[in-house]
Amino acid sequence: YDAWEFYYSGEDDISQSGALLGDSILYLKNNYYSSEQKFDVIAHSMGGLVSRSYIQNISGYNYKEDVNHFIMIGTPNHGAASSNGISSKWPIKLSLWYEPLIEFFCSRDIKTYSDLEDCRLKYVDASKSPIYLQMSLASDLFFSLTKPIKIKSLVIISNKDSADFDSIDSWLCSQVDNAGHRESDSGEHDCLVSISSSSLLDHNVIVSE
Repeated sequence: YDAWEFYYSGEDDISQSGALLGDSILYLKNNYYSSEQKFDVIAHSMGGLVSRSYIQNISGYNYKEDVNHFIMIGTPNHGAASSNGISSKWPIKLSLWYEPLIEFFCSRDIKTYSDLEDCRLKYVDASKSPIYLQMSLASDLFFSLTKPIKIKSLVIISNKDSADFDSIDSWLCSQVDNAGHRESDSGEHDCLVSISSSSLLDHNVIVSE
C-alpha cells in the first residue's frame, strides 16, 4: 500500500474540506496512478465527516466513485453535545479539584464551554466558529448526510471514558468533551464521541468497539 496523508484546516466549512479531499484524490490519480485508481480512506473524528461530504456528494465536488473502503474512527456522525455547548455557550460544570487548576492555567474564569475552548485553542470566541455549529447535534450538515453510503465502510468507536494527560492541551480537550456528553451515559463514549453519535447502523455500516 502507498499511504497518503490529507491535510485540511479545522477552521474551514466541512463540505469545503470535502471538496479539497476530492481534488486531492484527483491529483493523485492524475500524477501517480491512473484514472481508474481507487483509494481506501481512513479518517479520524471530524475527518470522517469531511470524507463523507465528498463520498456522499454534498461537498460541491462531484464524487468520482474513487473510494473503495472507508473506515471512520471516533467520527461524530450525528454530532457532539460538546459542540452544542461551545456554540451556545452552555454553562460548564467542572469538578471542585479541576476548576481552580484549569482557571489557574487559563488565567481567567471558566464559566462556559466556550470559555474553556477559547483557553485551549487561544480563540477570541470559539462560539462563533462555523465548525462548532456544523458539529452540533441536529445541525443542517447531518440532515444533508442522509444519502446512502454505497461503499464498504466501518465505524470504530471506544467506550472508555477518559481524561487525557498526554499534554495540557489534550487534557483541556478531554474536559470539554467529558463534560459535554449529555447525549450519552458514562461508559457510552470515548471522551470524544458517544457510541450513539458515531454509529451508522441506520446506513447499514458495521460498528466495532
